[in-house]
Amino acid sequence: METSIPTPPPLLAAAHFSLPGPVQEISPFPGGLINSSWLLLTDGADQGNQFLLQKINRTVFQRPDLVMANVQRVTRHVLGELTNRGENQPQDHFLTLVPTHHGTSWLRDEYGETWRLYHFLQNTVAREKADDENDLFEAGRGFGGFLGLVANLPAPPLHEVIPGFHDTPSRLKALFQAADADLFGHASECAKELQWIRDHAEGCDLLVRGLAEGKLPFRTVHNDTKFSNVLLGQDTGKCVCVVDLDTVMPGTPLFDFGDMVRSMTCSGEEDETNLDNIQFQPARYQALQQGWIEGASGVLTPAELEALPKAGPILALELAARFLTDYLQGDHYFRTSHEKQNLDRARAQIRVATVTREGSLVA
Repeated sequence: METSIPTPPPLLAAAHFSLPGPVQEISPFPGGLINSSWLLLTDGADQGNQFLLQKINRTVFQRPDLVMANVQRVTRHVLGELTNRGENQPQDHFLTLVPTHHGTSWLRDEYGETWRLYHFLQNTVAREKADDENDLFEAGRGFGGFLGLVANLPAPPLHEVIPGFHDTPSRLKALFQAADADLFGHASECAKELQWIRDHAEGCDLLVRGLAEGKLPFRTVHNDTKFSNVLLGQDTGKCVCVVDLDTVMPGTPLFDFGDMVRSMTCSGEEDETNLDNIQFQPARYQALQQGWIEGASGVLTPAELEALPKAGPILALELAARFLTDYLQGDHYFRTSHEKQNLDRARAQIRVATVTREGSLVA
């Protein structure tokens, strides 16, 4: 008796979208710690026949519908802004959602999973790390340019899909609660790191307090400005656009700048175990800052510019707390490839917070 082979879920999901032809190839698309992605090639090999299919992680994003409502608003707005600026092919310069057969911008399947499909931007490349100062300048220019493109996004504000995402004091509170609960018996192993964070918590509320007190304006910001979220032209090395819009929410651009500083301006790997390999690189910082300010095109206020040197250390401390919290709670949030990777990541971010605090002030 012939046994039927079940159709893989990604192919089932892809069948609901308005593709130009049948799917000929589908393969896992690497990168990212949260969502699952596949690259699709439809019938024929012409330009425009490649697509990126993604399944949203509903453990991290408990309201995928709100995530997609934000993504839909932002992509439509940015494509409109590019058109208004005279761009004839805006879809070649920013993410464009492919609708389902029912005209919706995303799919919720029978199992409660949420899927979306993007046109794959041709002749672009995303890399995990920047090679040189030119890459840093382009990353800064790209994220600064995004800030400018969404500066006039009409009301109402976007949904806060992860409440308190960059609320650093709340992140620290959650960390210490996880340490007190110690569900997996890991707290004693990271006692030194927990104490370091306690000792350096003063001033970590600078950005959220600035927003609350009106000293820093609320803006639509990206909130995940790592280098792998920058698409570069294969031939030009110039930023084509920034991607991964799941955490675009109201906040301060200093969240974005600080995240770039902590992730791009130091040597070493994210889970580096030899902490001496993590060193602040002033030339990279200067290139990043120059590109970001240029890309933002006069949007930033004097108060935002004044706070730039403090943003990187705050975001590094915050991410150290998040990695450590995840380790204490059983590694449910960040994808890991080996045991204790989140602990290694936390230790590396503590080192990053230390060297960026010293370096950003004099760079």
